[in-house]
Amino acid sequence: MRAGIPVKRALIKVYVISAMLSGIAGVLWATRFTSGDSNAGIPTLLFAIAAAVIGGTSMFGGEGAVIGTIIGSIIIGTIQYGLVIVGVSSFWQYLAVGVIVVIAVIVDQFGRTLER
Repeated sequence: MRAGIPVKRALIKVYVISAMLSGIAGVLWATRFTSGDSNAGIPTLLFAIAAAVIGGTSMFGGEGAVIGTIIGSIIIGTIQYGLVIVGVSSFWQYLAVGVIVVIAVIVDQFGRTLER
């Protein structure tokens, strides 16, 4: 127990909720595409990480907020759909998001250096 919070119980709750939501996502995916694939969500992994990093979650310290991740996902979604509308190929879309993640990590590290 830390700071009055039962850590083991909280971790079990987090894992159970994560498993339930993953199961629901898998069922929704299977009903949408009438099939299942273990590698189906891999292309969206970069966008999820990018949304969290752009939202202010540190890659090295685990600091961040839900509202920042929501804002980061809106930014990533806007960039992604904007590139689709312009007609940019998916390779360049991934490259653009990757560059944005690298820039966000560099800015995060630069900010940490200035805090010291």
